[in-house]
Amino acid sequence: MNHPNKSTFLIGLASAIRLKQLCVENDTDISICLLEKGSYVGAHILSGNVFETRALDELLPDWKNMDAPLTQKVVSDEMKILWSENTSLTIPNMFLPKSIDNHGNYIISLNELCVWLNEQAEELGVEVLPGFSGDSVIENDDGVIEGVVTGAFGIAKDGSKKDNYMPGMKIMAK
Repeated sequence: MNHPNKSTFLIGLASAIRLKQLCVENDTDISICLLEKGSYVGAHILSGNVFETRALDELLPDWKNMDAPLTQKVVSDEMKILWSENTSLTIPNMFLPKSIDNHGNYIISLNELCVWLNEQAEELGVEVLPGFSGDSVIENDDGVIEGVVTGAFGIAKDGSKKDNYMPGMKIMAK
């Protein structure tokens, strides 16, 4: 994974995008590698979400023109107090705390957002390695982390090595 005259960093998806943006702004070439334990980015993200876009606005200000998977705006909020299995009391919106007011937010699939962010990262040049989990860190004698070792493949439930066994790979980084 190390490239001559390039540094490699191992970081998260939004961080990878931001670091690549900073590289472009500062005319710097850094190789960025992202490990994803799932078979694709977002494979382990199954839930939905009410999404407030402030962080996305800062990361990718033009996301509305980039086919981002944010299409369903929140159209109403309701808070109920459950009294019994069949009875509830609706709290008037004027008494809702501002922290749970979702107007302007979006109802999204986190999986779809991760897939889309992965596409944005790869377009910027981030190397994404799906199917690889980080198993352990590689430290130098001073305790500085220099990379990771990926998880091994082909280990049976009893801990024995199967025919397709492959030990973890070392990925060196800054």
